[in-house]
Amino acid sequence: MVFHLGDGRWWDMDAGRWRDGWGHRIRVTSGADILGQARRTQVVLAAVHRDHNTANNADANLAAFCQRCHIIHDRPEHQRRRWRTLFGGRRWATCSVGHTPEDLLAKIVRSSARLIEIQVAD
Repeated sequence: MVFHLGDGRWWDMDAGRWRDGWGHRIRVTSGADILGQARRTQVVLAAVHRDHNTANNADANLAAFCQRCHIIHDRPEHQRRRWRTLFGGRRWATCSVGHTPEDLLAKIVRSSARLIEIQVAD
């Protein structure tokens, strides 16, 4: 269980102090009614590959992060994959024999044109 304020600040029981969303120590004013705002959350841990290589399962490459920290850790990799999907797809998309989508579309157009010529000739 983690006690938190809902804005990224959480109570570190081991150190006996409040921390921000990045784990840095923070000061809380003594007059603030912080305990009245505190909520409890059950934390679910997720396995993380530190180098983003899922084939590398060495102990030194694996870590247990909470889901929030896992998403933060994987953000650059997710952005890279999203960019590649959105803007790099044409360069990467090929069929099993190496044709690009443009090649396949040209073949379909040529085949359709031949079918039309055959039907008109009959």
